[in-house]
Amino acid sequence: MDIHNGQYIGLNAIGSAIWEKLEQPVPVHEVIHALTEQYAVSMQLCEHETLLFLEKMLQHQMLIVH
Repeated sequence: MDIHNGQYIGLNAIGSAIWEKLEQPVPVHEVIHALTEQYAVSMQLCEHETLLFLEKMLQHQMLIVH
């Protein structure tokens, strides 16, 4: 939920998996690598989709980037 404007973002299974992997600070490439091992997806597609998801989270101020 974006606390600034009250918008909710629904998460599918993969979005939830990404969110869980971000529970602790972790480099994005580690998240992508873990997802490619967990799901039958190419590295390119996984990277593209993961970055889109993370950008959306950043736009809604739901992530802190170090």
